[in-house]
Amino acid sequence: MTTTKIHHETRCLWDTKSELGEGVFWSPSEQAVWFVDIMKHHLHRLCVTSHEKKTWITPKAPCFIASFNEDKLILGLDDGLYLF
Repeated sequence: MTTTKIHHETRCLWDTKSELGEGVFWSPSEQAVWFVDIMKHHLHRLCVTSHEKKTWITPKAPCFIASFNEDKLILGLDDGLYLF
């Protein structure tokens, strides 16, 4: 078996101070990473091309974010599923 070493530098793109970050979702159409902070009730979005960062406060603890169709996302909160 051949082993290839990959040398790269790891760096923080956004220090959100998350307590429990989960549910990472990559949106190819937006070139953005979405994820939730369950404990702080935050939904985060980072666009990797523009470096735009946005945070929403959710009314309940969020569990995940996922693609619903081309222009909608589905957000799992601790009491149900919601369109976002």
